[in-house]
Amino acid sequence: VSQKYQTERGAMNYLTEKIIKGGAGVWGEVAMPAHSAVPVSDVKQIVTWIMSLADKKPKKASLPASGTIVPPSDKKPGSALVLTASYTDKGGNNIKSLTGSSSFSLRNNTLGFSGKEKVKGFTSMKFNGMNMMVFPQGEGWFAVDSIDLSNIQSINIVAGWQQAPMTELLFEARLDAPDGKLLGKGSIANPMKDQKTGTVTLPIEAVTDGKFHNLYILYKPKDANTPVQAGLSMIQFNGK
Repeated sequence: VSQKYQTERGAMNYLTEKIIKGGAGVWGEVAMPAHSAVPVSDVKQIVTWIMSLADKKPKKASLPASGTIVPPSDKKPGSALVLTASYTDKGGNNIKSLTGSSSFSLRNNTLGFSGKEKVKGFTSMKFNGMNMMVFPQGEGWFAVDSIDLSNIQSINIVAGWQQAPMTELLFEARLDAPDGKLLGKGSIANPMKDQKTGTVTLPIEAVTDGKFHNLYILYKPKDANTPVQAGLSMIQFNGK
């Protein structure tokens, strides 16, 4: 079985379904009974072991059980770091060793906008292949979902424009709701006439519960009577 399906895409799902539902005719006339009572996670562990039998690739040396990983510095904004850990036991009498594995994905600390964010006042616009969060002509906010703010000390928000704003741009960061806990404030002062971009830095209060939160960024124009034709291009989370 391992040799037959070693190079087949989708073999994991196919074999898992075969074990759960049963079948006949693939390996002879004797039918394999269904195993519908076995949890899917257990069946996948069985299939993982079966597929490992024909895997003759040299095994990489194991990393220590604990330590530090430094992400590569040459990755583009928006990429993700995927960590995969696996463990193989020693097996036993007439029992081959079993391997279990799990993966976890970490988002990049620099995030662009998808155009599907929860907003009030802000609108989304594509510019040079990038989603821009266009400023409202009054107060507004947008939300970034499922962010782990552990060890985050500041947030940078990058803005761009064709004509420099004539007023100071004020921002707040709040936790889980537009009127939630205030984490920090910042602003972009009146830019110079030929300046095309600006960055606001919001030092934020530590969030130490280790949970994922929704982060709300509020925009408050200092002068509501002065129109602002600008957009936000990205948001960056910093540990320092």
